[in-house]
Amino acid sequence: MENTEQTKVKIKSKLKKGHGSFWIPSKAVELLIRDNNSSAMQIYTYLTIARHADISGSFSTIGKSGISKKLGLNNEQYSRTCNYLKNISANGEKLLYTKSEWQSHAFAINEEREYLNQSNVANPNYIPKPLLKTPPPNKGFGRKGYVQWVLNTYDCDSNDQVWFHNDLIEDENKSKKLKHLLRFKDRETLARILLMMYNHNDIKFGGVRPYQNIYVNYEMHKIGNHKGIDIYRGKESELCQSTHFKTILKDLFKDIPVDDDRIRSAIKNLEDLGLVYKAVVALDSPPDNKDTMVLYDLDVKINIGNKLNEKRGRNCTIIEEALKSVGYESCRKDNKFYDEYTAIAPEGICPYIVGIFRLKYVVSNSKNAPVKQSRTERKEQKSMLYEWLTKLTGRNYSPVKEITPQMMIEYLEESDD
Repeated sequence: MENTEQTKVKIKSKLKKGHGSFWIPSKAVELLIRDNNSSAMQIYTYLTIARHADISGSFSTIGKSGISKKLGLNNEQYSRTCNYLKNISANGEKLLYTKSEWQSHAFAINEEREYLNQSNVANPNYIPKPLLKTPPPNKGFGRKGYVQWVLNTYDCDSNDQVWFHNDLIEDENKSKKLKHLLRFKDRETLARILLMMYNHNDIKFGGVRPYQNIYVNYEMHKIGNHKGIDIYRGKESELCQSTHFKTILKDLFKDIPVDDDRIRSAIKNLEDLGLVYKAVVALDSPPDNKDTMVLYDLDVKINIGNKLNEKRGRNCTIIEEALKSVGYESCRKDNKFYDEYTAIAPEGICPYIVGIFRLKYVVSNSKNAPVKQSRTERKEQKSMLYEWLTKLTGRNYSPVKEITPQMMIEYLEESDD
């Protein structure tokens, strides 16, 4: 994945560019909230610094003024928070360095590695040690592009990178989500739950994997079989914590007493703020199974303030219409879906309806391989569902081509001509 995501949307003669994305190593998540129980202010300061790093994820150009404005920190809070972050370390490797601290740290290590590499040139069994990266030349303190911070990436590979969309820090309307989160009474719980969700987010899976985190359980029961297609109905039950999540909770909140009510309240706040939302999906195995996969999406539920907006997902609607055509009663009320859904699958496949969580501010550029793969898999899931619907009803179902925002804009422009 590249840190150069640029989403261009043509609107008349103007071009709007997406704000891109950034990443941090999963080791940083572990150090921030599992080993040290960092505060919300400390977590958000680190993320803000990472947001302004280069493509390597190491060299950040944001300074005191930028951090303070984006998070609303005063001088004392800024100094205290940055000093805390600079003192977090693992095996002598600090989480965050100032530019001068990193140059001193890297110089000593690189000098030793260069000596070893040169001394073993003739040794065929010797593997040369890589040199630590150093900041690019600067134009002068206070000028644009001046490196002020170095984030330790711990030589992580792409599987250990935790990705965020830049708009989480500040969007094109200058809305500062993290600054707003710092005003909440239970800000520490919100910050740690949110960061752990990002750590467990799987772009290919299509959301936060339920076996690692939190999910909404649905009570399932089989209501029939028609032409070799089993029909199940699921009713929303409760917010559940996976076995894995219950285990890590003890590390996440060593300094704060936490219970189920506190977790539920944190999730609701994150939903109300539009940072996370629920997606109702059909899985091929129980949600606590590490290898569970999505069979197909059913619906999307989005909270805005205290108002619940139900988006009529095409799959849940078309399943209900297909079942109605073969004599089954719909679970819709007032032509809307509330807390009950229907799933279908051939005999031998047992679907589990589950509410998983999706993050709003994630990488979405289809040029990134995982995003492209995710979209391909969702198309394949829809094609498979339509094969089952065809067998169920005897009618031919075929996936409708997805209408993208760009296609709609081009259509409107043609209509204006």
